[in-house]
Amino acid sequence: MLTKDQQAVLYPLVFFDYFSVPLTSQELYGRLFRSSLPKSELALFLENDVLLRKLFVRSGDYWGMRVYSQIEMSERQMITKKKLDRAYLIVRALGWIPFIRSVCVSQSVAFGAAHENSDIDLFIITAKNRMSITRIIVLFWLAILGLKISKKQFTDQACLGFWVEEQDFDFSLLQLEKGNDVYFLYWMATLIPMLDDGAYAEFAKANSWVGDDLPNWTLEQSLKCKRTFLQCTVRCVVSVFFLGCIGDWVNVCLFGLQKRRLFSIINRQKSEFPTRVMHEKEPSLVVRPSMFKLHPSDRRWEIRDFVERTINTLT
Repeated sequence: MLTKDQQAVLYPLVFFDYFSVPLTSQELYGRLFRSSLPKSELALFLENDVLLRKLFVRSGDYWGMRVYSQIEMSERQMITKKKLDRAYLIVRALGWIPFIRSVCVSQSVAFGAAHENSDIDLFIITAKNRMSITRIIVLFWLAILGLKISKKQFTDQACLGFWVEEQDFDFSLLQLEKGNDVYFLYWMATLIPMLDDGAYAEFAKANSWVGDDLPNWTLEQSLKCKRTFLQCTVRCVVSVFFLGCIGDWVNVCLFGLQKRRLFSIINRQKSEFPTRVMHEKEPSLVVRPSMFKLHPSDRRWEIRDFVERTINTLT
């Protein structure tokens, strides 16, 4: 039977091992599962616990289920830095767009699990009743700049699969099962805000349930991509065309057009993803006026089962 502290350490180590990502002691401390084990005691616990010493190995300051060479870790850090630099370039281009409240890097790059050919996943928060307008402008703008993912271009391109308006911040219902979605939990906890007007802090506050499972989680410091004066001016000028009821009407119309197109795309993908069903409350694919969540190949079931099965096998 696992102790509370053993379980707290096993969950993050096994989860990130799925992506072949070892964790430093500092990273592990911030991702402890349902335990607020003090940082001063964590190092001693890792060194002295018989079970953990049997299951995990230490490579320098990194803990994982196998030995990671210095060359391997240096290469991974170099790739992550390269991806974050590319993300910064993309996010700077988004500084011109009105109604964007926050842009965060997510998934493989935020996990530290990106490979050379990985794309760059972005999570975008928009102003209320302006998501559909913003999405159309962003897709058009990034396509012109050659920064949007496409069939011909994938590596280092922006993947824009998750959008939400600022009033629709409670993500607890997007979990597979409440309290049993380890992937979504660490997805939330590893978001890296790059452009932010204060919406990221509001988003984190609305999802305080993350802190229930990760007591040591703290808000990620923003890699600030500040808008220039010219960008702020252009944003203000463009936003004038979508003020009040006119903007609301345009947003509703654009949502209807995008919804039909997205359903058409998903229907064409049914043969590739036969187990995914498009539904407003389905956690992998959400299409509603205040949220687009477009992940038809969601692996959260697979990863959750891997983590639970691995822990049961190891213990």
